[in-house]
Amino acid sequence: MILNAALSDRRRAPFMHVLPCCVMMSSGFLITGLTSAAIPTMIGQFLILVGSYSMIGPLWSISTAFFTGRSAAAAIAAMNTIAILGGFVGPYWMGFAKDLTGDYQRGLLLTAPFMLFAAAIMLYLRAQSNRSLICVPVSGD
Repeated sequence: MILNAALSDRRRAPFMHVLPCCVMMSSGFLITGLTSAAIPTMIGQFLILVGSYSMIGPLWSISTAFFTGRSAAAAIAAMNTIAILGGFVGPYWMGFAKDLTGDYQRGLLLTAPFMLFAAAIMLYLRAQSNRSLICVPVSGD
């Protein structure tokens, strides 16, 4: 977590440090969902945990690429609210998937595309951030 956050700060590229974490988590969900053997499941869980914890620092710095001052605080609050909602809905999703199918593997498999969707959002936000840096309006006096 600290290494990824430090590299993100040094390179000033939080989007590119969140993107691999999303892909890592997606592959961890796929590995865990496709097998029931102990070693691959542990590797998948490891990828999920490393990806999740590694993205925390760069993820929370993304809002300052678009907002400053009070609006940045509101953006961070909105991100926190979405994260809390995910922490609430996620366990219910896994329970629903287990009740529906009898095991957790289908729920894990269906969670993987959401992480790839998050990676696509990071690519989109990176493009928007680069566009806003290029097309900065200049106020004329």
